[in-house]
Amino acid sequence: MARGEIFLPLAVDFAGDPAVARLARYGRDARGCRDLLVAMWLYCKRCRTDGFVPAEQVGALVYPDPPRCGERDADRLVECGLAEKVDGGYFMPSYLKRNPSREQIDAAIEKKAQAGALGNHRRWHGNRRDPECRYCITDPIAPAITPAIDGAKRVGSPETETETETETETETRNKRGARKRATRTPSDFVVTDGMREWARQQIPGVDVSRETSKFLDYHRAKDSTFADWTAAWRNWMRKATETPGPVRALPGPRPPYYDNPHIEPAELAGSDVAQSSIAAARDALNQRRRTIG
Repeated sequence: MARGEIFLPLAVDFAGDPAVARLARYGRDARGCRDLLVAMWLYCKRCRTDGFVPAEQVGALVYPDPPRCGERDADRLVECGLAEKVDGGYFMPSYLKRNPSREQIDAAIEKKAQAGALGNHRRWHGNRRDPECRYCITDPIAPAITPAIDGAKRVGSPETETETETETETETRNKRGARKRATRTPSDFVVTDGMREWARQQIPGVDVSRETSKFLDYHRAKDSTFADWTAAWRNWMRKATETPGPVRALPGPRPPYYDNPHIEPAELAGSDVAQSSIAAARDALNQRRRTIG
């Protein structure tokens, strides 16, 4: 069932009810009478009429049958005790036995709304008071308002609460303002004696002046921003001591022996292949020969 959907409780032995069973006297028309009975209950539930169905509505409930069929079947429901004919329409006496009245439905809706408003009050108002909130006075969980003494402002009054909120907001803004903001590369960046002493102890052997120049040029080109440029400089210096990983060869033309498996290593001696790579060329040549069988 979808959320918020209205439903009608119907007993599984509905057709066996004595009053409903009496509709069998009308033969094949009994089915139409039962359908009209359920349709009238549904109308009462949807419109919250507490069991009343206007006479002009009966014809619409039996569509596509003509309205006269609806009037005939409604009178048969009255004959079997399933409906009562009243001024302006029909009253369904068994409706309120299994369904709440309009007054009960409105009370349940109001109770749910009040519970939601009270929950919001306790969540958002907490220890402060809102003069426009009715629960700030009536909620038993809310903090008590102390009476004024010698003309002093009451604790929990709107005036003191406004001042407290303002102080809290100011304190929060001060905390946020204390946080350093990221800036671009400073034009007056200088390696101090303390920074050089740190480099001497932590990264001996690193050319501090050269790495500092690389550090500044790189971040000026990237338009980098840091909240602490000294810490960024230390990270750069640490990375300067790291051993770089293997460099991948750039794509280019394949060596001559790759496409010609029958070339001998001796023929490579006079080519552009360096003497130091002859051993590697011989291994590649042997691998190539094994591949082609």
